[in-house]
Amino acid sequence: MLMKAGKAISQLNNKPDDRCNLLVALKPYLRRERQERIEEAIRILNLLRLAEIFRS
Repeated sequence: MLMKAGKAISQLNNKPDDRCNLLVALKPYLRRERQERIEEAIRILNLLRLAEIFRS
C-alpha cells in the first residue's frame, strides 16, 4: 500500500494537469476571494487525479 501511495504521488508531480495550469495562470488577474476559490479547485482536481490513480 505504501509503495502504491508513493507511486501515485510521484505520478501527480510528474504529470502536469492542463486544467490546473490554466487556473494558476488566471489567478493573478482575479480578486482575492476568487483566488482562494481557485486554490480550492486545484486541491479538488488533485484529489480527483489521486483517486483516479488509485483506481487503476
